[in-house]
Amino acid sequence: MCIRDRDELKQYNENLTEKPHIVVASKADLDETGEKYESFRNRLGAEHLVSVSSYSSYGLDRLKNEFIRVIREK
Repeated sequence: MCIRDRDELKQYNENLTEKPHIVVASKADLDETGEKYESFRNRLGAEHLVSVSSYSSYGLDRLKNEFIRVIREK
């Protein structure tokens, strides 16, 4: 599911905004992604934001660890 912000998530299902979440920013292997990542983090106020690249596998271990951490917190 591709959700751009919490308001859109709330429209989809209001209960989802109360659940723990991880925001995944893809295409981390592209040069221009670094600047956009920080802007994205600030705009969303994301508690758990992970940058990944499916092309290079960058960040996939961190994403896995974030999933584990969020599940254990619950």
